[in-house]
Amino acid sequence: MSTPATPSELLGRDSPAILHENSSIILIECRDAEDKSNILPKNVEYGRLSNPLELQFKNHTQYRTATVDSSFTRPPFRGEGIPQGPRREWWEYWMDNEESKRSGPYDPHTSTLDRLYEAAADFRKTRYWPGAIAASWDQFRLFVGLLSNTPIWTRTDRPAPESESDDDDDEAEFEAHLANGCGPRKPPPRLRARAPYALYGVEPIPVASDDEVRVLLEAENARREEEMLAFLYDPESKFKVYLSSYMRKQGLV
Repeated sequence: MSTPATPSELLGRDSPAILHENSSIILIECRDAEDKSNILPKNVEYGRLSNPLELQFKNHTQYRTATVDSSFTRPPFRGEGIPQGPRREWWEYWMDNEESKRSGPYDPHTSTLDRLYEAAADFRKTRYWPGAIAASWDQFRLFVGLLSNTPIWTRTDRPAPESESDDDDDEAEFEAHLANGCGPRKPPPRLRARAPYALYGVEPIPVASDDEVRVLLEAENARREEEMLAFLYDPESKFKVYLSSYMRKQGLV
């Protein structure tokens, strides 16, 4: 068996290489090193992850990572919950989901009026309400007594409020300017139902004490209870009145 040649024998005695006899390391001076970069294909550049890069366009100087061709085609995006096709009316949504509606159960030991309040609240929160339809629902609640027409009064036992000074006006204007330009904005409050036209232009009722104010509020509550009981006793007649003369007088049709 022949003995392997030493590095000196391989390189020759006159070689400029620096030999380490006790190891297999061979150090060659930089000026004598040969260019070995031609081991890679020419005109091909690689990215950080060793991915081949290719030109985006002809005569373009920027590269992009080469991708693998795929026959998969992503379908067009269809947003979840967004109705597709022709626009549908609100009553069509109601009809589609009516069978899945669940309300109650209601406590039979509570009063009839309390159960009517709960049923009206369930009817409101389980349906889709466009703005105009929500306003019509509020008008119906006013008609049957589910909403209150708060009376308007003026106190005769108290001095009339003094007119605000110019300083107060300037301060209010400054605060309004800050509210419009800076700070978090609060969501707009829900609009209250418009009062019946019969209450427009009515003079405030003069009252001289808190007891008289309490009497006004109790009278309004009694009126509402009468309207709700009349609706429960004969809902068909109340619906006919609301859908005919009441809606015409209130400009709802």
